[in-house]
Amino acid sequence: LEEVIVSLGHPKYRAKQVYNWVRVQGVTDVSQMNNIPKKLKADLERFAAVGSLTLDMEQISKDGTKKRAYRLEDGQLIESVLMPYTDGRYTACISSQAGCAQGCVFCATGQMGFSRQLTSDEIFEQVARFASELSQQDQQEKKELKIKNSKNGKGETQEHYSRNQQQKTSGRSTRLSNLVFMGMGEVRSIGVCYCCYCYCCCRCECIVDSFNRFSVLSSLATRQLSKCDEG
Repeated sequence: LEEVIVSLGHPKYRAKQVYNWVRVQGVTDVSQMNNIPKKLKADLERFAAVGSLTLDMEQISKDGTKKRAYRLEDGQLIESVLMPYTDGRYTACISSQAGCAQGCVFCATGQMGFSRQLTSDEIFEQVARFASELSQQDQQEKKELKIKNSKNGKGETQEHYSRNQQQKTSGRSTRLSNLVFMGMGEVRSIGVCYCCYCYCCCRCECIVDSFNRFSVLSSLATRQLSKCDEG
């Protein structure tokens, strides 16, 4: 990001500002980045884009689970799901392929057939979007709480403290707790290196805390999957 910003003729520190808007505050519309100069906004809108996935459809269940269909740049559709739990955890279920070549008769994706592998960036973006939105949700809740306490003349005192304590005791997090490769596609077909790339990106971005919270679901037997990993 720094290289892109500098190549456009802007100071290096602007990259940190843009990064904060996208990753911390979950903003994808450059016009909403209010501490970015107009020239940089214009350059970003002309030469850059915040990701390549376009939200095609979203369904939200009563328990807060979000199921999304993203349209890729070539028109293919993939699915991603964000699952909240009563103990405060959030799990992101992501796709690794557009369609699937395994042909399992009980699976709707398997009956669709295989279109193509997803790029490592397309895989990571599914995770990054959910992570950014959770961060944005936390920012909004803090803002609303601050306004509420200000009106009550409390400032950010007891209610703010109680909210933080409730998050700690219930396990409530504003970050992803788990990442699961169980959406569209057979992970072993894309190669373990893609999974490792996604994991490393998540660790660098502080999105998922531990490799123990990084799961791969496969139609292969464990013995076959182990051979794939070794390869």
